[in-house]
Amino acid sequence: AATATAAADTLTPLRAEWFTSTDDRRFLSVEVKSSATDAETVLTATWDSGRGTPPGSGGTATLSRFTDAGQYMYHRFDHPLPVTQAPSRVTIKSSRGGSVTVPVTKWLGERRTPPGRHYVSDFVDHYMDPTEVTGRITALAAEFPGITQIVDLPYRTNGYRRAAQAQFGTVPASTFHVTSKAYGSQGGNDVSVALVKPGTASAPLTVSTGGRDVVVNLATDA
Repeated sequence: AATATAAADTLTPLRAEWFTSTDDRRFLSVEVKSSATDAETVLTATWDSGRGTPPGSGGTATLSRFTDAGQYMYHRFDHPLPVTQAPSRVTIKSSRGGSVTVPVTKWLGERRTPPGRHYVSDFVDHYMDPTEVTGRITALAAEFPGITQIVDLPYRTNGYRRAAQAQFGTVPASTFHVTSKAYGSQGGNDVSVALVKPGTASAPLTVSTGGRDVVVNLATDA
């Protein structure tokens, strides 16, 4: 009842693009954020089949609610949708009453013109961990002191970190993952998990812990 009587939500389009795969198939990708963050809000996209064609002639599909760490981010297609023709416009409507129509652009657009003679590149030539990135930034500031300034922010952030994980098994049906509760930098990297073959028949599955060491005695049949 509260949802039915609430004001219409506001839809903010984040992207509406089409692209062509290497095997010459066309796909449509749409991402839209609703001001209504509840799980009951449903967004539906309708698009044409090219410039000058009627709205809805290309197709209609429901967007999925995407969350990250339990927080609502936006609605999107689970996978880019195959389309016969490149759409020119897409309309997204919400079950809460919101609606927005936006143009569909070509992903990455046309080939860019070559950069000017003063354009400098290749500062990053491989994947860098945070320590390497900091060192590269510091080196660039020292090399170009006239156009750079390093500003230390007043508050530290969590940075790029996550829980520690390990994968066991090679056959998909018997593969499983273990994830630490603590961030890797806060002790998760020190957790060890050992799978032990008991060597006896009809052994039960047991798990024991000692500090940060986890031992799993595997079960066996007769």
